[in-house]
Amino acid sequence: MAGIGASCSFLPSRRRNLKIRADVNYVNAEEAKNLIAVERYAVLDVRDNSQYNRAHIKSSYHVPLFIENQDNDLGTIIKRTVHNNFSGLFFGLPFTKQNPEFVQSVKSQFSPESKLLVVCQEGLRSAAAANKLEEAGFQNIACITSGLQTVKPGTFDSVGSTELQDAGKAGLVTVQGKISAVLGTVLICKASREVVPVVPCELVLKIPDFVDLNPCVTVGEIEFLKNCQHASQMAKGEQSL
Repeated sequence: MAGIGASCSFLPSRRRNLKIRADVNYVNAEEAKNLIAVERYAVLDVRDNSQYNRAHIKSSYHVPLFIENQDNDLGTIIKRTVHNNFSGLFFGLPFTKQNPEFVQSVKSQFSPESKLLVVCQEGLRSAAAANKLEEAGFQNIACITSGLQTVKPGTFDSVGSTELQDAGKAGLVTVQGKISAVLGTVLICKASREVVPVVPCELVLKIPDFVDLNPCVTVGEIEFLKNCQHASQMAKGEQSL
């Protein structure tokens, strides 16, 4: 009996060590807008510098969960080189590592009782950041489900050179659609040499842009595209007479 009593005496101390953690509130863009306007949530943007600079919610606070990795050990140099030639080139993604000062940086600006709307581009980093802040004692945290990529233009007042939902787009993928349109037009024009092309050649990229985006294109193809555009303009002129 003495052994049982001794073992039970440890239970209250264990209970005292337990921490109550609040659940993260996942909301859509309209609900997030209401949290900011009505409940006075502060916006904490955890994206990297490049995405934040392209577009961010006005008056938001920026503490990146990941920072650019500029370490110069051999392993990091190899990984960075591979990254820059693939993900960096095609998607414009920087080579990053976790920000070791993330939680401390947030704590220096907010108290654990602060209401925080944590945002990122796709919703993954904000969820990870919310979990870190929750473990650090923050109790009022919300995240936008699937991130800023789901936000419609005009939902939030934003700052930057593009819309919030497009801030994650960079690298070669941003011109892939234009390149495909130009190459498709060239093929159509080639197949219709004997007929005045009725394709909207004037809607595709101008010739200088076409050359810039397609450095391997031949002079003959460029000249033929010019002729297609000229013929299309002539055809439109005749139709308007």
